[in-house]
Order: sequence, then C-alpha cells, then structure tokens
Amino acid sequence: MASSLESGLAEEEKIMGYYTNLSGKMLIEPPLTWEKIKDSKYITSDAWPLGIKVKSESIETETGTFDKKSGVEVTIPEDSLKEAYTIDEDLQELVCAFPGHRFVGVIEGSGEEDADMWRLYVRHGKVIRTAVQVSWPEAPPYEDTEEGK
Repeated sequence: MASSLESGLAEEEKIMGYYTNLSGKMLIEPPLTWEKIKDSKYITSDAWPLGIKVKSESIETETGTFDKKSGVEVTIPEDSLKEAYTIDEDLQELVCAFPGHRFVGVIEGSGEEDADMWRLYVRHGKVIRTAVQVSWPEAPPYEDTEEGK
C-alpha cells in the first residue's frame, strides 16, 4: 500500500506535469497573407503552444492609406516554460495548414532533466526533431608512477 506522501506526490505530478522551456525563432517565407490567417486559431492571444506573429504595414496609395497585414513568423509565448508534450505535432499541424510556405529557423526546448534538450526544424514540410548528444571524452591514459600509486 502506498504511503500518503507517495499518493500526494503522484497527484501533484498529475497536476503539474513536466515543464519545458521553449525558445527560438522560425520565419515564414513568403509571409502568409491576411486572407490566409485572418480566421486562423494561430493569431489569437491565447494561441498555444504556437502562434503566428502578424506584421502590420501602412502603404500609401492614391485613394488613401492601406493597412497590409501578413504572418511573418511562428511565435512562442513570452512565458515559455510550459507543458509541451505535443509540440512536434502542433508545429506539424501549423505547417500543414499553410502549404507552399517555408518555415526557416529553429525552436529549441530544454526540459527539467539535464540531458532533455532538443531542436525542431522544418524541412520540405516535415517537422524534424534532433536531440542533444552528450558524450564523454576518452579518459586520460593511466601513468604508472610513484605519484599515481
């Protein structure tokens, strides 16, 4: 039978989850037109885990000022310490929602464990995850000396 401490930790783990710190930048080339993104779930203020940064540009025309909006990059929330269990699938969904565009850059993640570091790239419309590879150098040779004994 589990102790009350173990039960409490299990409940806390279920509530809190595993947190990942996200960073990086991913540009969208060519930028997405307003027509493509205006009704998108990716431009709302609560878009999580990924959103699209909208750039607004005023253009002077003969008939007045025209406000041109376009989606220029994939965004990560300012407070990027979040649960990111499905970040790969979320990015793939975003990429697939806008075919014909390149997503250039990297999103980096680092989890609570020391070796949990990874990067997401997009190549040919597919999200690719690469994990950090930690390796130890060879041990220095052992020298049999009076000092080493």
